[in-house]
Amino acid sequence: MTTPEILLAATRYEKVRKLNPREYALLWGDSLFLDTPFDQLVDGLPEPFRTSSREEPTDDQKETLRKLTIALPLLQEIEWSHRDDRSSDYNECEGEPCQFCTIARTILPVPPNGYRQINNE
Repeated sequence: MTTPEILLAATRYEKVRKLNPREYALLWGDSLFLDTPFDQLVDGLPEPFRTSSREEPTDDQKETLRKLTIALPLLQEIEWSHRDDRSSDYNECEGEPCQFCTIARTILPVPPNGYRQINNE
């Protein structure tokens, strides 16, 4: 297949994929009733929604991302120390987490062993 053929096939696929079962059945019925190739009817559908090319992040967005990349390891370190009974910051957060750990866990990825005590790993 050439590149234009691949793009045409991909566009047709996207158009068909966005149809619900009833719309698909009606389109197929029209193809049979009108003796028109199904692909031709699909080509007549509106273009699938496409997002515009990705815009460059603003300076504020870049600054927020920079701060977040700095803060995530710190959040993780504190959340881990709250679960490690060898730490001076141990807060028994492997069971019922404190408010800090509850919020931090909504941002941080879940550790492979869940939220069990660190020294039991």
